[in-house]
Amino acid sequence: MSDTSVIRPAGIDLASEALSWFATWPDGLVMADEECRVLYVSSKAADILGWVTAEVQGRHLHALLCPEDRDSAHTAEDCPLCQPEVDADAVHSSHWLNRSGINVSVDYRVIPSHRGGRILSFYNNRARAHSYREMAKFTEYVECSPAPIAEFDAEGQLQYGNPALQEQLLLHGFDERGVGRIWPEGLAALCQRAWHRKTVINDVEVRVDDNWYRWHFHPLGGDQPAVLAYLFDVTEEKIAQIRLAGGKAAARRDFFAKMVHELRTPLNAIIAFSQVLAQRLDGTLNERDMASLRAIRAAGLQMNELVSDTLDIAKIDAGKMAVEEASFSLAALFGSFHEQVVALAEAKYLTYQRDCDPTLVIRSDFRKVQQILLNLIANAIKYTREGSVAARGFLEGDTLVLEVRDTGIGIPESQRDKLFRSYEQVSSERNKGIQGTGLGLALVAELVALLGGTIGVESEVDQGSFFRVVLPIQR
Repeated sequence: MSDTSVIRPAGIDLASEALSWFATWPDGLVMADEECRVLYVSSKAADILGWVTAEVQGRHLHALLCPEDRDSAHTAEDCPLCQPEVDADAVHSSHWLNRSGINVSVDYRVIPSHRGGRILSFYNNRARAHSYREMAKFTEYVECSPAPIAEFDAEGQLQYGNPALQEQLLLHGFDERGVGRIWPEGLAALCQRAWHRKTVINDVEVRVDDNWYRWHFHPLGGDQPAVLAYLFDVTEEKIAQIRLAGGKAAARRDFFAKMVHELRTPLNAIIAFSQVLAQRLDGTLNERDMASLRAIRAAGLQMNELVSDTLDIAKIDAGKMAVEEASFSLAALFGSFHEQVVALAEAKYLTYQRDCDPTLVIRSDFRKVQQILLNLIANAIKYTREGSVAARGFLEGDTLVLEVRDTGIGIPESQRDKLFRSYEQVSSERNKGIQGTGLGLALVAELVALLGGTIGVESEVDQGSFFRVVLPIQR
């Protein structure tokens, strides 16, 4: 074992070690000879440790500085201050004893001197936010983190990205502007908001191809504006959510379809019995009572159509609606619901007119074309308080054209985008008291698209509306 007792070195010329820069060095300096015995202690080192040169000159570095009551305790042979191989660039963190026997936390380097000795350059890291050891540990955490980590300035410019972030950038690439596809929209605005408001911004989602990511932004302290951002892959979570939502939606559709289907039985009874009563009591009831019976039947027919529309919308959403082509005449198409729409029109004292070539035969899906035309006519009757509703069908080249015109309340241009969306109705003071689910025209648009056709509308407020459907057909 090395002798760690006090030995006063003889004949040391301290002036030759350029002591002038020792005095001005910002860190504490302790000079030792080749035997690791103290030659000189700078004034900064004396401030930190309490020792002065006269008190410790000749003392062994290990015996002077290394505590024996810590987990890092070691022998003189193992002392990191005295190892023959020295890496002058390596920074270490440790605890040294001061003059009062108290442990002082320091960061230090061991610098070889040209005389075979060494110089300890150190500072008290308690005066800093983190010791070098802690900073090295944090750096390793960041570098080895499986989660991408980025540092941005307050303008959204990337200052640093750990290896995991670099992998994601290379994996998903860049857009035509050279912007990383994993960056969220409005990156600069997000960074500015996080920094200036000193607030954390969580759960900023980004979808890249079939992957979902979630960004979190945290403002950093200090004078320089900086924002630390973390990126998490939430693809599995999103897929699970989509599957769960899809399962719930399917269950709701199934329950809803079954429930609505059960409404048909009592509705059909209401329609049939009201018709029987009207026929049996015709001539025995006054006009007011007969009008009431017609209104009951008309309301039942309307309810029946709503049930049918709801079921069909559910089928389309579930992808279970198929096209079934057959040959039929336009006269049969208009005749299939003529009695129904007449009852609806008479209940409101409206005139209903139809126009089609009775000899014309076409090939398409009868049920779907019927629903399109019937919904357009029923909708026109619903939104017409007085006047007339006219329906027309004719061929135009290889297409069937269906037109429905009314003298109703009209549709403001600003609200026409709502017409063909499910469960939405045009909101206006003029249609107060008009009941509906907003499904009729949505179903029409879906059926027209299913048959490969187009639909258009012209309307003028308080003057009426004109709907035109064009469907490809076979002769």
